[in-house]
Amino acid sequence: MRLSGSAHFRLDSCMQPHDEPLQVDQLTWAALLGRWLDFARASVALPADAEGQRWKASVAPVITLQAITFALGQLNDLAEDERALGLDRAEILLRQESGRLNQTWRGEPMPPLLLELMNDAAGALRAAMFGCCIEWLVPDDETEPREISDYRPALQRLAGADFDGSLHLAWPGTLLVAGEPVGFAAGADVRCCWRRQVNAADATRTALRELVETLAPVRARYVAAPRQIYRSVDEQGRIAQDAAAPLAGDPLPGRPLLHCVFDRGEIQPPTVDAGRWIAQQRASWPADGLRFMSDEPSPGSELAARKSEPRP
Repeated sequence: MRLSGSAHFRLDSCMQPHDEPLQVDQLTWAALLGRWLDFARASVALPADAEGQRWKASVAPVITLQAITFALGQLNDLAEDERALGLDRAEILLRQESGRLNQTWRGEPMPPLLLELMNDAAGALRAAMFGCCIEWLVPDDETEPREISDYRPALQRLAGADFDGSLHLAWPGTLLVAGEPVGFAAGADVRCCWRRQVNAADATRTALRELVETLAPVRARYVAAPRQIYRSVDEQGRIAQDAAAPLAGDPLPGRPLLHCVFDRGEIQPPTVDAGRWIAQQRASWPADGLRFMSDEPSPGSELAARKSEPRP
């Protein structure tokens, strides 16, 4: 016995990455309610055997888990105190409903559908803990690798700054190619700017002017959740590729390139020797240019690849 395809659907995030304030997803609570009613009605026809009873007992947790996933995508619309309460409630409900499903299917293999629903809700919770953020990227029109400038003096002057959030950046001296994230800013101030529909570039120039000027030129945009960049090497120790993935998801193989350098007023300055780090990268740079695998799908493929060769 398996649920029909119409009983299960995926919920997209309410925010899509672009340069301007994010848009609300087209899916509404009314549409969700209609699908849940269809799901509940379909469960009436389930057989009275043991498996059918397990599926009937799973209906309420399934609906709650999908509601959690959808609602977490809306949290950035709320004031900070309401948002914190929403996160707490979502975590409690997720633990409660996942426990109910585990109890219902104890001694039996958990259906992949239910595992996916629990993973979706858990992933949405991890992403929502960061909330929307502002991501800085190497501009798409750059044909040579960007060497990240030494931003440590600008970072030191953030001490006592009126910025409520955290900063993750690549180390000074890191070589990145067009389209790669240089870093991101997350926190209450970023979410406030998004709710007020402040342009992403203007928002960071206002709060982090000196730091952004040191990193420039960069392209700023709002994204639903932060990403990490993982750099992998081949058997000869040469750089194979850089790949992007959600920070809240499972890590990819390779070395993470974005590091927390500022959090809640506390500076965590990089200790890297920028000159040595640059030399290490140039010595292991791929002969045909660095391949960047973005996790943003492009027409005809799930991963978009970019290449660039280093300056001599």
